Amino acid sequence: MVQILHYTDSLNTIYRDGKMKIWVYADHAPVHSHVRTPDGDSAVDLATMAELAGCANRKLLAKAIA
Repeated sequence: MVQILHYTDSLNTIYRDGKMKIWVYADHAPVHSHVRTPDGDSAVDLATMAELAGCANRKLLAKAIA
């Protein structure tokens, strides 16, 4: 179940689930989201759903991309 949060959140958080948080910045291309886990953050391209960079927990990142 997706928990939609308000865009007034300082990081534009769109989803939060336990140890994972996803947010979007619309400040530069490519259009992407950020996934934050206890192990680190990763950037994910929203067009391809591929990881652009980062070191997020692999299991939680796979859940975020699914």
